[in-house]
Amino acid sequence: MLRSLVGSEMCIRDSPYIARLLLLGCLGFAMYAIVTVVSPEEDQVNSASRQLLKTKFCKGDTFLPIRADEQNDDLVLRGILYAIALIYLFLGVAISADVFMASIEVITAKVYEAELISQDSGELVNVEVEVWNSTVANLTLMALGSSAPEILLAVVEIVSKNFKAGDLGPSTIVGSAAFNLLFIIAICCLSLEVSEEDDSKYDTRKIEEFGVFIITAIFSLWAYFWLVVSLSWISKDEVDLWEALLTLAMFPILVWVSWAQDKNWFREGAKVAPAEKVRRVTVNGADVDPDMAAGAIEAMGRDAASADPAAAAKAAAQDLMSKKKKSRLEYRIQATRKMTGGKSIIPTRKSPSEGVGATTSSEGPEASTDMNELLTKKDDEMNGKCIVGFEESSCKVSEDCGSVSVKVKRSGCLEKEVKITYSTSDGSAKAQTESNMAGRYLPVVSQVLVFKPGEVEKFILVTIIDDNEWQPDEHFFISITGDDTVDLALGTHQVIILNDDDPGKFAFSATSVPVLENDSSVTLKIDRVDGISGQALVYVKLYSLDQLAEAPTLFGGDQVLGEAAVVGQHYEQLKSGDGGPDSLWNEEDGELEVVFAHEQDSQEVKIELIPGKLVGNVTFVAEITHIEPAGAKMGMHKTCAVIKSNDKNYQHLMEEIQRIMEQELSKYSVATETWSEQFIAAMTIEADDDDEEGEGGGLGWDSYLLHFLSFYWKVLHAFVPPTSYYGGWCTFGVSLCFIGGITCGIGDVAKMFGCVLGLQDSVTAITFVALGTSLPDTFASKEATIGDDTADAAITNVTGSNSVNVFLGLGIPWLLATLYHSDRKLPYPSGDLVFSVLVFFGCAVYCIALLVYRRSDWIGGELGGPVKFCWFTSVSLAVAWFIYILLSSLKAEKQI
Repeated sequence: MLRSLVGSEMCIRDSPYIARLLLLGCLGFAMYAIVTVVSPEEDQVNSASRQLLKTKFCKGDTFLPIRADEQNDDLVLRGILYAIALIYLFLGVAISADVFMASIEVITAKVYEAELISQDSGELVNVEVEVWNSTVANLTLMALGSSAPEILLAVVEIVSKNFKAGDLGPSTIVGSAAFNLLFIIAICCLSLEVSEEDDSKYDTRKIEEFGVFIITAIFSLWAYFWLVVSLSWISKDEVDLWEALLTLAMFPILVWVSWAQDKNWFREGAKVAPAEKVRRVTVNGADVDPDMAAGAIEAMGRDAASADPAAAAKAAAQDLMSKKKKSRLEYRIQATRKMTGGKSIIPTRKSPSEGVGATTSSEGPEASTDMNELLTKKDDEMNGKCIVGFEESSCKVSEDCGSVSVKVKRSGCLEKEVKITYSTSDGSAKAQTESNMAGRYLPVVSQVLVFKPGEVEKFILVTIIDDNEWQPDEHFFISITGDDTVDLALGTHQVIILNDDDPGKFAFSATSVPVLENDSSVTLKIDRVDGISGQALVYVKLYSLDQLAEAPTLFGGDQVLGEAAVVGQHYEQLKSGDGGPDSLWNEEDGELEVVFAHEQDSQEVKIELIPGKLVGNVTFVAEITHIEPAGAKMGMHKTCAVIKSNDKNYQHLMEEIQRIMEQELSKYSVATETWSEQFIAAMTIEADDDDEEGEGGGLGWDSYLLHFLSFYWKVLHAFVPPTSYYGGWCTFGVSLCFIGGITCGIGDVAKMFGCVLGLQDSVTAITFVALGTSLPDTFASKEATIGDDTADAAITNVTGSNSVNVFLGLGIPWLLATLYHSDRKLPYPSGDLVFSVLVFFGCAVYCIALLVYRRSDWIGGELGGPVKFCWFTSVSLAVAWFIYILLSSLKAEKQI
């Protein structure tokens, strides 16, 4: 029983999905409890009241009810129909906001060409710099994009009520702010995975632009406190024209202060945006330049890239998109697309498979096999079968190490005990036996290694024998075997014993290294074999081909040396630090002194190349001229020829990858060019790469269901002009009208639904309407938490949007109403709204104080951190939101 409870706790801790599911379950229970508490009890009403409840007459602000006799219909049926209509309208306004925010992304992505001084070369370079400052964009158009439904709901309501105050719009703004600040952050805290370094902590996310966060947080608190000041203290229960103007004017003040903070106006130093504020730099107007394509080839390897250029381009495009700093609108659009089966604009973030231990072999990637990759591959095939294998294929040890410890790992089924047998076998190194006392290690024969239930790694120890005689580097093997219940992933491990009695032999690892005309550097490796004792100095010198008395010895007959490379034209001379941090350049002798520390078995020498067009091959040679101390010897390869060539096949491959990369990047664009493109996208269900490559090779039933439910809305919004028209402004205006039209429907249906449930408009607003309009923000914040390395997109934009909601969502309706009335005053009964704002204000202060405290070193960031404190944060914020909803609802229903 205890084990099952502990297992359940571990399961919850290790699964953010289960944690978020529990929070959403609490959310549903809270909504049910609130409706139950504030609804009239059956035993408190008389028979006439019961009959009245069955025949409620409800009226919206614009077009509902459609039929005059609608109040005679069954209340349960009406409630179900209104609930379905409300959910469907929320889906429609989410898609409208998706189109609206796509236009904002296109507008704010405008760039202009400028000349800047390169920090690397000191020369003028042409770059494309964004027209919109990122902070200004976040607080203006982007905040408007995420807050448009709430703002327009308040505007539509006051206009439809002949410029009289209503409860639905303002309460939705406050309720949405409470849900965004309290409940969404509670979900984000539990959205991260458990840290690989410490399983008692979640991964952490910390706000990077903390100054902007503090400003938006202060303004968001002031925005709601201003409602109390305006409605209760200055002019009680009414709004004057100057108050409406001041409320609206606070918005540009917020933008200016945040922009000044972003420009470091409140600090000493340059009053210009730092270099990282230029989020996209392009070359010759193209989003993919040749350097990006060359990087894709280098990352995958030329042979692999040549075999599958599409895979190389796709991987490079996804890597480029993952490194791009994303706005909250992109996460919001991505969340909506996932809800409706639309095209993904952000590639799935995948955690790299990292080894548990460092690779101790220096044989290169070809000789070293990552056990984790083998286990991961086989996990999908074995269906719970136990898999055991060495973590690495080989390791190197000094002969005076005493013993070598080799890690064996297990995966798959971990619930049962597993036994494997291990033994050693000779290679060039012989085991010490009675007949061979000069052996290099003590043999092991048929020893048993036991994995107890839950254990995932064990170690095999083999004794290494040291002597005072010189011997070359030698190796032996360790092998493991198991019964039929065990599958071996990597069953043999090579142990290389390095001689530590002599300085060793030094040589280049290769006789020649080919490079291409656009390569910026080449690295030559010097190996130390047959001894690693003491410090050694290796002197390396570069020669042009025409300075050699004889051509260098090369392996293979397909290499053409060509002309002599010229220093300063084709390559740079060596300098201190090119052969390791301790290497020194001797100007007089023209040599680089490369330092090998005691027991160091290799060192690299980096040579800077000068890119340039070549007609044929050019070559220069690196030579080891001499070695110190006297006991050190020269190895097999004294020289290494660097052959620089013009490879037309490489150029063709690079152009092909560049073309495919541009196609891949266009898939993640929110911009549209034509109406036909929009209609095709609306009628087509899009699959992510993970869906296509996953089990079953296709989409799940939920994707088809979401596409079916949203099909009408997506086709309807395909009539909105593409973002290519007038720089996105045409899309901006038309989609805003769509949001306004759907918002009219939301306002009417929400009033009818609340009326049927027996709820006041303000209660309906802070619960159902606020949740419906904030649902895409919930998914967007979760996506931003997981996808970003910082907490800015998940938190900072929440406080900024909350400020904008008040300054625009109430400032605009107040201004319209006060201008409409002849006395320039808007009667505004403030009792329930002021009470709701005060409760939210207290909860918001607690939330912001908690977030600031979480920046302390022992937690590490606003999101994630120690598991127990993370749960405390999430639960306390969820409870604060519940308290806000409960108290505001009881106040609105006159029960407190």
